[in-house]
Amino acid sequence: AVLEIQAKPEPYIALLYDMFNRLLIIIGVFIFLILIINNLISRYLVVPLYRLLGGVKQLIKNTENNEHLKLGDWHILKVDNSIEELAKLTQAFNTMAEQLKKTLQHLDNKNKELQKLNTLKDDFLANTSHELKTPLQGILGIAENLLDNTASTLSENQRHSIITILHSTHRLTNLVNDILDFSRLRH
Repeated sequence: AVLEIQAKPEPYIALLYDMFNRLLIIIGVFIFLILIINNLISRYLVVPLYRLLGGVKQLIKNTENNEHLKLGDWHILKVDNSIEELAKLTQAFNTMAEQLKKTLQHLDNKNKELQKLNTLKDDFLANTSHELKTPLQGILGIAENLLDNTASTLSENQRHSIITILHSTHRLTNLVNDILDFSRLRH
């Protein structure tokens, strides 16, 4: 004895079709919510971080290219009403950039000042060397003349003193000539 049940499939197919449509609607709503959450995260978290990264790259590029004094506004990043921590990070970055700008300007001013002082030093050495060269040549000439013309009337002590004057004058003349050569090389 076999029992046969005959059921009509149409109500079950309609029920399955209705459940499938509801499942598609639920999946669509979840996808829509995920897209909205993704957009919010992107707008309030990722985009400010990318702006911060771009600002850091711009700052590095400007300081490497020595364009730090050409930039008018070092507030590379703008604070928006996103997450509070990002706003604080952005403000800290802008403060750091302003401090870096001031430091670089101070350093540039000091470098210019040092270059001026170095030029003054070189000019002083050149002028002093020229001023020393003339009297040294005079001392050399007088000492050589004394040694040559009065060699027979000089005592040994006087002769030794004149030779010491000649050696010292030659050393000083060589030193002055070295300073003048160095000065010419600098200019």
